[in-house]
Amino acid sequence: MTRSSIPTLVMSAGFDAQTGASNGAYAARTLSRSTVVTVPYVAHVAFAESPCARAITVSFFNSPNAPDRSCLAGLQPPRFEIAP
Repeated sequence: MTRSSIPTLVMSAGFDAQTGASNGAYAARTLSRSTVVTVPYVAHVAFAESPCARAITVSFFNSPNAPDRSCLAGLQPPRFEIAP
């Protein structure tokens, strides 16, 4: 278990079937200055799939104690269609 007071961004993907979104909060439980973010509607590699995840990461580097997560509010679930 790692304990740290260094500002840390812990990012999870809402549709992560490999590690599960809940693991982000679990990993951050001993990081006293962590910011936990779950990016909904993306799979395992949120940073690669989501412009919002990348924006949050850049914001974290600019403001590690209060990254801008406002882009999360505008995310929409994917549309699934079933062909006839």
